[in-house]
Amino acid sequence: VLASELQFQGERFSIHLFRATLADAQLTNLSGEDMETNDGLPVYSPDGEWIAFSRKKPNAPMGKQLWLMPADGREATAVTHNADLHYSQPAWSPDSSQIVVQGYDLAEPGAEPALWLVDIATSHMQEVVSPGIEPQWLP
Repeated sequence: VLASELQFQGERFSIHLFRATLADAQLTNLSGEDMETNDGLPVYSPDGEWIAFSRKKPNAPMGKQLWLMPADGREATAVTHNADLHYSQPAWSPDSSQIVVQGYDLAEPGAEPALWLVDIATSHMQEVVSPGIEPQWLP
């Protein structure tokens, strides 16, 4: 099971991802120890190999980016790098080869959110619809 948790340290806070093992009630912090990292909306790939999530690193300007990490929690990798866009709500394709994600341009007043398709093997991104919210794959 994946979950996000708001953590406080004095007046600072962070949002970290945790994996909970139900059999032994063990929690594993997948975000690391950095108290300024904000992670959210974790989703396992259908094949169970990957976790997609949104992350804002310390001192990063503006929006959260789309990140991937192996399901065992090893090194996370940024998929997107556009600080003007806030990416959220990743949804995996049934074969785990693509993600559709909502992107919102924070630098443009009045901008509409759009949906972007991300190829996992190449990290190629393509806008598929604008405006668009809450991406889902149809069965």
